[in-house]
Amino acid sequence: MGLTSHAKILALHRKLSTYDAHEKSFNNFDAIQKSQKCGCFFCERIFPAGEVEDWTSDNTAFCPYFGMDSVVQDYNVKVTSHFLRRMNAEWFGNFVRQQR
Repeated sequence: MGLTSHAKILALHRKLSTYDAHEKSFNNFDAIQKSQKCGCFFCERIFPAGEVEDWTSDNTAFCPYFGMDSVVQDYNVKVTSHFLRRMNAEWFGNFVRQQR
């Protein structure tokens, strides 16, 4: 049995929200300055925005733990463990490298 129309809409919305968040992970210096916390959708860590210290030439944040330019900020993205896991699945195929 296939997905119902409502389920298809929800699945599309989830996918679009990860794409929207991915776009907000670029050139995000100003947004991070307005944020309390950030998250890396590569390593799936959540950390204070003030820990971001390194940037690309186009003002895109590098994760302070893994050096990937995969950082989203709570100024304009919902930063939760669940959402970072979804983004990791979408952009890295569930490739998670956490060291705790």
